[in-house]
Amino acid sequence: MQACIAPIVEASTAILRISGLGGKRWKRNVARGGRIGPWLQACFEVLDNEAWNASGPCLYLVLGTDRQIRYVGISRNGLRHRWRTSPAYDAVTMEKLPENQLFHSQCWPRIEDEADRDPQATFEVRALSASRLADVLEKLNHPISAFAQLRDDGESVIASVERWICNHRSATLATWNVAMTGQRTPRKVDRSEQLAVRRPMPGLAGRSAPAAASSSRDGNFIQTIVARIFPRHKKVGDPKLD
Repeated sequence: MQACIAPIVEASTAILRISGLGGKRWKRNVARGGRIGPWLQACFEVLDNEAWNASGPCLYLVLGTDRQIRYVGISRNGLRHRWRTSPAYDAVTMEKLPENQLFHSQCWPRIEDEADRDPQATFEVRALSASRLADVLEKLNHPISAFAQLRDDGESVIASVERWICNHRSATLATWNVAMTGQRTPRKVDRSEQLAVRRPMPGLAGRSAPAAASSSRDGNFIQTIVARIFPRHKKVGDPKLD
């Protein structure tokens, strides 16, 4: 996990724990599409009811048994609007089951695959609000901290960080985020990145050339995003901001 992401995980609240899959397969009562199922039922626990019922923009993270981030997502209206408990129907008879079932359209197939490989696998869903995320970003000594300038637009803060994490997807980070990256496998570091020798940005002295180059690209990317959302903002690093 990248060092700049660890504080975000630590600041997030553990809200759901999925500790197993099983039972009768169920379907959703929808007309068509890949979300119908059939799906396995989850054994899950709500760890924080207040956070589970909270509204407003949030960034959420799905961690595996190894504590690596499997998936990063956003919700404009709170975690419960993305991790829904929906009416469920027996996959064969279509009789309604007595309990609603937890479901997330992007993550569920991945959860089932991993649980099939490791029946002891567990998953934890964590989240933090846009304002809490901005607080964390402001304290980071990393180009991603520039997103804190979007504090007044909560949806922009969470969407920008989600995009940044997805752009840095790897074999140990956001492996389930296929739709946003458009990749089936985590990106490999290009050899030109490994061998690149560039002049470090101010404040990057002492880092390896590839690390400095990566931070430089991150900084440029983040400044571009901030400028597009708030074109009147001064550039990141402008002394007039101090």
